[in-house]
Amino acid sequence: MNLKDGTTVSFDLKDPVDHERWKQMAASNSFQNEMTGVGIIFNSHWYTLPLPKRFRQISFQAELVENSKKDAPPDRRWVGERVKVYVDDVLVSLLVYYGNRPRMSRIDVVKVGKRRYNPELKG
Repeated sequence: MNLKDGTTVSFDLKDPVDHERWKQMAASNSFQNEMTGVGIIFNSHWYTLPLPKRFRQISFQAELVENSKKDAPPDRRWVGERVKVYVDDVLVSLLVYYGNRPRMSRIDVVKVGKRRYNPELKG
C-alpha cells in the first residue's frame, strides 16, 4: 500500500505474522488516514485500488479469499486476494484470482449505505 509520505508498505497475507501485522495497522484510524492506495502483486502484475477522491469517510481492507469447496487440497485453500475501500456509502472491491489461465480480476462497486460501525477499526 502507498502512504501520503511516499512510502510503500507491503504485507504477505498468507504469512500469519504479516497478516496479523496488517490487521493491527489497518485497525488504526491514523494509519487509515495515511493510505492513498492499496494493491496486489500477482504473477508479475500489479493491480491497484487508489484512494477515491471527494469522499469523507474512507477505510481500506485486505483479505484472502478462501476456496468454497470444502474438500479442496491445502495448496488450493486460497483462490485469490481482495482489497476493499469503503468510502462514505460505497464499497469498491478488487479481487485478483490466483489462477493462471486466464489471469482474472474483478471489480465491484456497491452502494452499501452509511456505515454505522466498522468492526475492523479500534477506537
